[in-house]
Amino acid sequence: MFERIKEILLKNPVIFFSIYFLFSLKPKIEFFVPNIVVFYKYFHYVLMIWGILIALYHYKFMYNFFKNKVYLILIGFFAAIITTVLYNIQYISGESIKTSALTIFVMVIFLPAYQLLSKKYTESQIFKWIFYPSFIFKFFISLASVIMYLFNISIFIIGDNNVLYYAGVRYVELESKKFTLLLYGLYSDPNYAAVYSLTFLFLGFFLWYKVGLKTKVEKVCLSIFIIVELTMFSLSNSRGAELAFYTSVIFYVILMILKMIFHKEQSKLARKIIFQLGAFSLVFMILIQALKVSSFVALEQNNPTKILIINKTNTFLKLSDTSEKEILKQYVDNLNEISLNLNQIKKNTSLAKEDSSTEFGNGRFTIWKDALHLSMNSPLFGFGPAMQKQAASRYPNLNVPEMKAGRAFHNSFVHLFFSFGAVGFLALAIWFINVFFYLSRKIVRDNIQINFIFMGLVALIVASAFLDSIFVNNDYQQMFLYFMLGYLLTTNVSFDRN
Repeated sequence: MFERIKEILLKNPVIFFSIYFLFSLKPKIEFFVPNIVVFYKYFHYVLMIWGILIALYHYKFMYNFFKNKVYLILIGFFAAIITTVLYNIQYISGESIKTSALTIFVMVIFLPAYQLLSKKYTESQIFKWIFYPSFIFKFFISLASVIMYLFNISIFIIGDNNVLYYAGVRYVELESKKFTLLLYGLYSDPNYAAVYSLTFLFLGFFLWYKVGLKTKVEKVCLSIFIIVELTMFSLSNSRGAELAFYTSVIFYVILMILKMIFHKEQSKLARKIIFQLGAFSLVFMILIQALKVSSFVALEQNNPTKILIINKTNTFLKLSDTSEKEILKQYVDNLNEISLNLNQIKKNTSLAKEDSSTEFGNGRFTIWKDALHLSMNSPLFGFGPAMQKQAASRYPNLNVPEMKAGRAFHNSFVHLFFSFGAVGFLALAIWFINVFFYLSRKIVRDNIQINFIFMGLVALIVASAFLDSIFVNNDYQQMFLYFMLGYLLTTNVSFDRN
């Protein structure tokens, strides 16, 4: 019995990765049940301890894995993180140290995951056992979110320190004085929601075309999932995520052109793939627009339902036109966004996503400028993650208002540089460039069909230019990135398999 438990939990821990991916996808249930964050906290500790035990149990495997020249430079990145903590030890917060440790943790655990599991399980078993539960969980999250959109439900949550959060549909006033719709659903940010959907779409295509679906039930279920997820993606209305998708397609087309130039014997395959990608992109573009229009038509049939939740007093209140401005004016910068009636929605709503401020990028460039300006005061080792306000307070004469306000970076590359400085940034950048150069060359050289996982990773990295979610901490995006990179390297680099 003990040996069987050890086999499942430590030796071949496919269940660990399945549970961790599920946990990383959790929606914002704390909006509705605030006390659940205590459960999240301790459950995450359990997962972290479990992951550390797995690493210790397989210490010889882990040592040999990171000793490999493909991964050796990551030891330099880990050293840079530790140096950053020590360099800023007088100022760095406990939360920042924890985030730094989790950044190492997710790479150490998820990069070797596929190679570790492949000793016991097939490719099909690994992907289906790990990700089928996540597909089911994500399906219900997305379905609930889409239903909130179709029935025109907006939820305003007053959280800790009287911070306002959104769920369901949000109407955002544009610079043109029109309004656009963003589907937050059960997540706190539509851009993150769109990136989640994007990775699942690429993973779904990979399962369909590469791993293979053996039963009609699998095919029907995955087809339904793709439709719901594509709807979620389109209604999130994220320009960055859409740009990331098309960039990944263009990048793959460039690789196929290089294949035709340097491997003429594969020109027929390259032309076929270019045609497939063109058709794929066209269908994607048409479906995105069709889903936006048809969903908005459905939304227009329902009067807006607005619900206020105040976590501190556990208050749930359905707002009326007369009460909402008075109640929310202390929390909302733009009251016009929350006081729209159905007639105003029909007359003054734009499905096109535009900037909601005079600055291109909705203030992102100001944030990036301030972050880089502040970073110049500790260029080699940075300040550590989530240290914007504390770092800015050390330089009171520095004009960096966005950092003093503790604004999120909205850019993973800027976030990485600010957190771990030029040393950490360059170490990780060199590794990523080397890995993607190798994988790109492999695609150009080999006689293979479309690699949807590779495309998904390109899209994720492009999208990370607008989100600070991919290189620091241990969110879903990092887990997906490193697990899939581990898969691609294990299946494409011969000495990794040896």
